[in-house]
Amino acid sequence: LTRDEICVGLIQILQITLLIIRPFAITPFVTTNFGDTLVNDATLAMAPALLLFVLPSVVRPGQSVLTWPEVHEKFDFGLMLLIGGGYAIAFGFKESGLDIALGAGLAGMTSHVHPLLINFTILSVVSLATQMFSAIGTASTVIPMLLATSMDA
Repeated sequence: LTRDEICVGLIQILQITLLIIRPFAITPFVTTNFGDTLVNDATLAMAPALLLFVLPSVVRPGQSVLTWPEVHEKFDFGLMLLIGGGYAIAFGFKESGLDIALGAGLAGMTSHVHPLLINFTILSVVSLATQMFSAIGTASTVIPMLLATSMDA
């Protein structure tokens, strides 16, 4: 193992440790006057990654352990946008109340339509949504909507 590989491993262990201890050791001390937390999981995911851009490499003198050309070549930014977009749409559904409104609409439809047609419709919409958004984003959007449907039915 090279020093660079050991650095990456230690930073990964540091990140996992910070994610585990955040609720107990970090969040109580890093809050605003209104109680909002300033450090969340995204902060603890990005900080170690940024640290890799700062630490000097032994294998490649004069460069950092992680360089931007390496990231640009190997990281799939399209996938990141797909997953992030799915989460953003799901967040928008929840914040606007659209998931509850659609769930209530589906619940009103359940008494007039055959259950097989409802299942076929839901499966078709979810299948189409997974073609446009990530599976995680689709699940984050559809599950609260179906939960609202089941609560109203």
